[in-house]
Amino acid sequence: SKVVMAPHPTEVWIPCKVVTEEEPTSTLLSLEDETEVKAPTKELFPISLVSLTDSPDMTKLNELHHSLILHNIRQRYLNDDIYTYIGPMVVSVNPFRNIEKYDARCLEDYRNKPRDELMPHLFAIGQSAYYSLVNGGGSQSVVVSGESGAGKTEATKIVLKFLMVASDSGSGGQDLASRILATNPVLEAFGNAKTTRNNNSSRFGKFIKISFKGSQIVGSKIDNYLLEKNTRGGAGGTGAFLPHLLPTYRRNYCFSKGALQYQTVCERVQVSIPRRS
Repeated sequence: SKVVMAPHPTEVWIPCKVVTEEEPTSTLLSLEDETEVKAPTKELFPISLVSLTDSPDMTKLNELHHSLILHNIRQRYLNDDIYTYIGPMVVSVNPFRNIEKYDARCLEDYRNKPRDELMPHLFAIGQSAYYSLVNGGGSQSVVVSGESGAGKTEATKIVLKFLMVASDSGSGGQDLASRILATNPVLEAFGNAKTTRNNNSSRFGKFIKISFKGSQIVGSKIDNYLLEKNTRGGAGGTGAFLPHLLPTYRRNYCFSKGALQYQTVCERVQVSIPRRS
């Protein structure tokens, strides 16, 4: 039978087999729970079954369509794989719980092994930036972007943690790197607000500049940018979308669990991620 990605009122897109294909509505059978589904024929996207296979790097998907991108991220999340590559970028889904992916052994793997031998991780972003810098590639930029509650602050701390360990700066450098990590709670106390998706949502953007001498951290500067004039927050608010205006060399798109969103200048696609029991 023909396999398609079909629009769905709650799941946004689901994989289905076509039972009858007619205009304007086709009858389909969901591949996830074998329920019957009705969908507009003109909105169906034909795919091959192999495109539904879990892929850690979405540049290797056989077919390119936003429905397959969102499906792949959702399936990986349900398998406790919260990170997925899109080439040099990392998509992360906020699990809203502690996960065992950041211990010293894991960090050492990303410090010493090639990225291609390891699973997708934010440590790989730090690895790429750090080794490009120390091997003569010049200044590097890491952009962390996402909606309120997506996990941008935590993602930043994870990348900083890798840089702190990889720089191996001795006791003085390690102390400096630790102080850089410790600035986040202080800064957040002065500019955060409650939104419908995040009790501690940053109302500003941060530009963190870390200075190196050779391979060692020697200094840091943090600039804050207020990116909105009116905050829409509180229990009845909608939160605020913060535009990210920094040039993108490496972009880490973060997505929140409640409404997975991939945002570019041209499109905004939403998908719900089912809750695990």
